[in-house]
Amino acid sequence: MTVMNEKKERPEAEIGMRLREFRESLRISRTAFALEIGVGSERLASYESGRAPIRYEVFSAISKRYFLNPVWLGIGQGPMSLSVPFEDAAFQSVLQPRMLFSQAVDAIIKSTGPPGLLILHHKIVELGRIIGDIISVLPKAGAPPAVLSAVDGVNSAFSNLLIATLDELQRNQSRRETVKKIVSKHPPKKS
Repeated sequence: MTVMNEKKERPEAEIGMRLREFRESLRISRTAFALEIGVGSERLASYESGRAPIRYEVFSAISKRYFLNPVWLGIGQGPMSLSVPFEDAAFQSVLQPRMLFSQAVDAIIKSTGPPGLLILHHKIVELGRIIGDIISVLPKAGAPPAVLSAVDGVNSAFSNLLIATLDELQRNQSRRETVKKIVSKHPPKKS
């Protein structure tokens, strides 16, 4: 095995080990888990051992059913599970049909900056859903129009603040990457 192949296979093996750890944390048999996500148990065994790479659509099926965190599965950072399925609609431009999960995670992280930003993005989407649920219940609960208007205003202001924060974090990451590129091309002279 060459060094290049070893580097390629190592992330797939680590992803497979984390997938197995996730499944076992749920206390679900390999056969039952495989049925739930629409693959055969032998294929799942190949994923878990790192013999076969996981495709993004397999991850998506797992996330929709079990709320698996793509950052944790991909690079081992953040919580293992999310409180809702991972929302990938904002990343469709970087996701290709039949893409390997490891490539998809790399592309998504590259488009958002550090993995923490991806988790923050997910939390913003999740918070938006919660606020939307609250807003939809208020009229049914008989809330007066002034309360509805105030809640809507707070929702709008909070959403704008979170989006601005995410945008600023991405700009800062981009600035850091630019500085790294410049420094790597023009290292400081040693005296």
